[in-house]
Amino acid sequence: MFDRNYNIENPGSEILAYLEANQPGCTQLRRRAVIYFGDDGTWKLQACVIEGISAKREIEPEEPRRYQASVVLYEDWLSLKELEEVIGRIQDGWLPLGEYNLDASSSHRRWERVRQPLRNPYMQHPGYVWTSSFQDLYNSKSGELIAPDLPYYPDLHEAVMHWLPFPIYRQSSDQNKGEVIVLLPETRAYFESATHQGDHVDLAIAGTGARSLPLMVSGAWWDKEHIHHFSAAVADGHATVEVPEEARRLDYVLLDTDGGIYDFQQENEHHHSGLGILRREGDTQTLTKLVLDACRNGEGLHTEFKPYIKPDNDKLAEVIRTVASFANAEGGHIFLGISDGCEIEGIDEPLREATRSTPNESVCAQYLAALGSKIREDLRGNLELLFFPVNIDGRWIAAIEVAEATQKPITTRREDRVLYVRRGSTNARARPEEWVAIADSVGSNPLGSLRQRL
Repeated sequence: MFDRNYNIENPGSEILAYLEANQPGCTQLRRRAVIYFGDDGTWKLQACVIEGISAKREIEPEEPRRYQASVVLYEDWLSLKELEEVIGRIQDGWLPLGEYNLDASSSHRRWERVRQPLRNPYMQHPGYVWTSSFQDLYNSKSGELIAPDLPYYPDLHEAVMHWLPFPIYRQSSDQNKGEVIVLLPETRAYFESATHQGDHVDLAIAGTGARSLPLMVSGAWWDKEHIHHFSAAVADGHATVEVPEEARRLDYVLLDTDGGIYDFQQENEHHHSGLGILRREGDTQTLTKLVLDACRNGEGLHTEFKPYIKPDNDKLAEVIRTVASFANAEGGHIFLGISDGCEIEGIDEPLREATRSTPNESVCAQYLAALGSKIREDLRGNLELLFFPVNIDGRWIAAIEVAEATQKPITTRREDRVLYVRRGSTNARARPEEWVAIADSVGSNPLGSLRQRL
């Protein structure tokens, strides 16, 4: 874990200070909880999440859902003052949720804080996560959740997966059982994209303070035997660091000149924390062959062609469904800039019009970073996605590699009760009997990761 504090004495003040520093990023605070009535006659907390939400996200408040006086999916919205009061009450050993009052059973109610990168099990953004154990849970409520005029859930865990914002939830073995969790994304400055350019990496930094804060990047890369350090100043939301192509591991941190940390990335040959930029010798030839083979074979179980799509366009939903379909099966590739007739048209002209820049690897990488952020935001589950700009005969193709999910199913937030699967060259809604089979079908991906092939 990075930048972690195991025992915070005054979590309320620390969280409020972070929220104030991130203004106007996190302007709303949504609290959601799943509680159930235990056999001992008291209400139990499955999990409670307080989530910082940007005003840019249009979210309609929902009324609490009550299932036969035994399970409640609770929601309310908090002010900064109310948040501080809630944290104080949790420290005192009780949690009020409207008409429901829960008493703490955990004797280890220490607050912990850890900074999370882009790829993390709590939220779709980099930022800080504060957690406190509230109740010791060994079992959960069993049975279906059924009530008139309310959505049906086959069990409590399905309700948690839908109601709470976690990308990953491990059901009965999940580490968040009985916890109160505060999720606050970093909005001031964070890594948006990273692009290899020979022996250096171009980093794009986004956020409300990306161009006004005194930011710098500090890190190191490793070859087979040694560590090599680097640092670079951030100017106009960009920084360039020297990282040769033979690097086997890469760590870098975004910080200000006073030592305040905003974001970080870590990766090696097998894993990465979000951006995934390490390349291997021969990658250009491999990527080119991948695109040409796809054009020769056409769309199918593992291949999808799309034109250029703006990150804020409704047609992105088609790409998101394809990502979910691939992840629920054996993985696949999406190529933007190839027609249904298998012709390489490229995304150059619409990209030039959208960015008012000459398309190159860096411009394409920034476009893919924006696309990737939207895709991850609209999907539930642990996704392994890689994004690559590929130049074929002077035309740029945007390639997205989707790995088979290690924990299924993957669903979309827009259609969270629908499971998409791949049938031939189309995305289809899974039949009810397919849900269990898909959830039990996690295995090796016969396509193999592009990273492993390089």
